[in-house]
Amino acid sequence: MLFQVFKNNPGEALEFWLAFNLRWLCRSYSLPWAITWLAIAVPLLSGWSKLPPFLKGCAWILPIHTMILLFVGRIEEMRVYYELLPIILVLSLPGLAKLMDLKLTPLHTEKSPRLQ
Repeated sequence: MLFQVFKNNPGEALEFWLAFNLRWLCRSYSLPWAITWLAIAVPLLSGWSKLPPFLKGCAWILPIHTMILLFVGRIEEMRVYYELLPIILVLSLPGLAKLMDLKLTPLHTEKSPRLQ
């Protein structure tokens, strides 16, 4: 059905962007760009040891998504990473709490019974 709706749009159904992405990755980077990536990486890596195994497993989505985008997506477009933002946020929470000197506590403990 989507092919019918967009049949008059220019371009192919799937485009190969590897050459463009490799050229983009080899360009020079600006200071704001580097600061942005550091602001994402520091909380993520500083809280890594406190993450449960399930969340560490979810982190595999990040490199797999990026590798797929290297071939069929334009990696400089922010919109291709929107699906990853909730995962990155959850993975970064222990590191952010550590950097802000906050203590994370579970929703239920032995003292507080589970809701039925």
